Amino acid sequence: MTVASLKSGSLSPFAYRFARAGRVPKAALTRHVERVLSIPSEIALRAMNSPLLERARGRTGHVHRRPMRNDGWTAPVLDAPSAAIVAALDRDGAFATSLDDLALPSTGAMFEAANVLSQRLGERSQRPDLKDRAIVSATADDLMAWPAVFHWGLNERLLDIVEVYLGQRCAYDGVAHYYSRADGREISTRVWHRDREDVRTVKVAIYVNDVGQDGGPFEILDPQYQRVLDAQLSWRYAAINHARLIAAVGPDAAARAVRTFTGLRGTVVLVDTARCHHRGKPPVRFDRSAIFYSYFSRSPRHPFFCERSTLRRPHLHQLAHDLPQRARDCVLWRDALPLTSRLIPRSYLTV
Repeated sequence: MTVASLKSGSLSPFAYRFARAGRVPKAALTRHVERVLSIPSEIALRAMNSPLLERARGRTGHVHRRPMRNDGWTAPVLDAPSAAIVAALDRDGAFATSLDDLALPSTGAMFEAANVLSQRLGERSQRPDLKDRAIVSATADDLMAWPAVFHWGLNERLLDIVEVYLGQRCAYDGVAHYYSRADGREISTRVWHRDREDVRTVKVAIYVNDVGQDGGPFEILDPQYQRVLDAQLSWRYAAINHARLIAAVGPDAAARAVRTFTGLRGTVVLVDTARCHHRGKPPVRFDRSAIFYSYFSRSPRHPFFCERSTLRRPHLHQLAHDLPQRARDCVLWRDALPLTSRLIPRSYLTV
């Protein structure tokens, strides 16, 4: 395995630097290295969310409620279609639409770039050094070469929707483009999990190709059945396989409990990934190409689980250079965090 192959996307940015220094002879060691590096964030997560501490905070009820604000922030005024999206997120945890229906500026440039990236990722997934990877991600170099993909996530209407749902100013954690191979493996983000960045976290998923039942559609557990699952799991952010989820909610309720989002290319799914367990269903017949935009508050509950994009802070400053002030603040949210929120190093684990 060469340094060039590592740099092209088979390892995380840290693992690439580590391997380049000659300290990781095989990519198989990467996961173990990243687990070790993520120990501080895992300890902090468990300490902050211990049942005893949660009860002391009075958080035994619905922890995903919109926060009360007293800092002078005023929520944007939404048009009727945007308000309907927020209402659906509140009620169901997810809302499906399309790029055509959203009709956001710069969509054409974004989707054209996404299709080029998708083709490149598909070709990259066939390389011998990546043959064992179920999911191939766009690298920082990929995203920097096609900035229209990143900038689309800063559309004013989209930010308005996210901020009204969050109940406060939002942080934009960037974009990820995943190419998922049709190998049927239930690993990584294909297992049922709940995102750990914040109490409320909005992801905006866009299908770059048609996605049917056999092509890895996005799935989410209905909020009603999430409460059933919560009662059985000793740990709030546990990742579980599909068999365990079905056993938890009951085989007879499975069809009602799991909401599956199939759709044509250009389908958009807005979802609160911190509220309910979700996954990308393992594709078995057709590869899936999808983009995910990520948002949470500017004071996230677990900042050490943020910054999930392959883009690093120098890239973000470059991408934000000529943006309007609101968009810049969304991108560079971490610069405003107090020092105490930056002491714990970030996690390197996906799930």
